[in-house]
Amino acid sequence: MMDTTSHYLNVTPDTLIRDDIQVLRELIQYHRRQYYELEKPLITDDEFDILYTLLVAGEQKFGMEHDLGSPTQSVNQLEENHFTKALHKHAMMSLDNTYNADDLLEFEKRIKRILDSNADSSRSIEYIVEYKFDGLGIALTYENGKLIRALTR
Repeated sequence: MMDTTSHYLNVTPDTLIRDDIQVLRELIQYHRRQYYELEKPLITDDEFDILYTLLVAGEQKFGMEHDLGSPTQSVNQLEENHFTKALHKHAMMSLDNTYNADDLLEFEKRIKRILDSNADSSRSIEYIVEYKFDGLGIALTYENGKLIRALTR
């Protein structure tokens, strides 16, 4: 599997053929399992992003971007879920794969579009920027200094 992974890390979207899509889907599923279930990733986050971006480009190239069987259309879910589900008070926005200032500006445009669609669009935007913790998105709610709720995506 790692030989195939190494090969696709050097492939460009314009050289993809239709048969590559299934191979890329299997690679993404394999590496998700290694990362999330086995907690033994074999590739870096950047390498995973390269494979995932290549799959997205390939699916668009061949009109397969809406295939519900694709890992691009699902969120990885662990087999065991010991937590109670609850609704978020506010949507958890993501920067996606952000590597430069232009990506940050695009994120801000997305936020402003959302705010413009709401009645309270006159509020100023404040940002909290933290280092990425892989595999974790969390919203904490405190009342009077006491943690009352913790939610993930």
